[in-house]
Amino acid sequence: MVLMILLMDMLDIHKKRSIRTLRPAKYYYTNENVEKYWTGQGTSIVIQRTVEYRKKLSDFLDNKYR
Repeated sequence: MVLMILLMDMLDIHKKRSIRTLRPAKYYYTNENVEKYWTGQGTSIVIQRTVEYRKKLSDFLDNKYR
């Protein structure tokens, strides 16, 4: 019994992980007639390719960030 408790403590099986709060979307864009939002974290391939060729990132900002 003691060995099982020690193993569980070492593996953190019994501890719950906290859930990270969602970030609000900062950018928006339309892809194939569907409006989509992006937080600015990670990579949005659509925005990345558009910025490379013809637009600025600030063109995608949501109105509350302008």
